[in-house]
Amino acid sequence: MNGSSALYLPVTDLAMVVRTDFSDDDTWREVARAVLDGDSLFPNPTEQTTVPIRRSTGGTDTGQRAVVRQQVDMPLLMVLDDPRFDGVSAHQVRELMRPVDMVFVADAATNSGEHALLALHHPARDEREDFRLTPASVENVAVVLQVGKLLWDEVLGDRGDDGVVRREL
Repeated sequence: MNGSSALYLPVTDLAMVVRTDFSDDDTWREVARAVLDGDSLFPNPTEQTTVPIRRSTGGTDTGQRAVVRQQVDMPLLMVLDDPRFDGVSAHQVRELMRPVDMVFVADAATNSGEHALLALHHPARDEREDFRLTPASVENVAVVLQVGKLLWDEVLGDRGDDGVVRREL
């Protein structure tokens, strides 16, 4: 992991987008905008706030910050844009996950093509295949998985010939 300070993922029930490649800020802004401002499953306007990341619920502040996209009073996604995560591998992110976490990684591969993010599944829930999805698909996939409308394997079935999920509204 990058640097000497310990890294933590936020303790949250929100789906998270974690940036692990800091080589192209312009592409990252494009990806983040598509994730946060893409077609919403909900018609109400959204707001974004910045929150501290804590080691545990009610725990000490780690100094890390995350952006939370909220739909009225219902948070949907958290975006972790912290340079301390630069170069962190998908395997290392998975080690930081709790079994309830849903994490989408913006890694070096996200900087090309359709800017597809990597969706990670926690192995404690059972061994599942990771997949890539377009930024505009993140919110839709997160919601259908969180509410149980679809299972992980059903989303995998939505992959195109190139292996990327495009589940946009």
